[in-house]
Amino acid sequence: MATEPANAAPLVLLVEDSDHQHDHAELLTRAGFRVVRLPTAEITAQLIQEVNPAILVAELNGSQSSDALDLAPRLRGATSRSSPRSYGSAPSIPVIVYGHSLSAPDIERAARGGAMWLQLEPSDGVKLVAAIRGVLGAAGIGPQKK
Repeated sequence: MATEPANAAPLVLLVEDSDHQHDHAELLTRAGFRVVRLPTAEITAQLIQEVNPAILVAELNGSQSSDALDLAPRLRGATSRSSPRSYGSAPSIPVIVYGHSLSAPDIERAARGGAMWLQLEPSDGVKLVAAIRGVLGAAGIGPQKK
């Protein structure tokens, strides 16, 4: 895999299904992120390692909540970037889970899996962009400032 320049835009792995209630890929691209969009059913630890995102962002909706809620704990090995390829002391990949109209047990499952939870309406894309920037900034991930 080619090495990216130090000032490359952070890569967001956006996990959402065909019946997603939000459409944030274009907004994230306009905000300066590179975006790879995949359905929940296709996500595996190996795929996450191949994509090597700066952050994994997953939408929860009523029909696919169970699958998406299992992402963070199921992929803990992938998000710690441990693989036969050495990532050295790279930090874990942050996970943000978002959606609306979910139950308290759904939110608790996401949090117990290590994910940050956001309650978003379909029109709240700016809040998602701000959350991604905040999480990546806190982790020291992103283009180098001049």
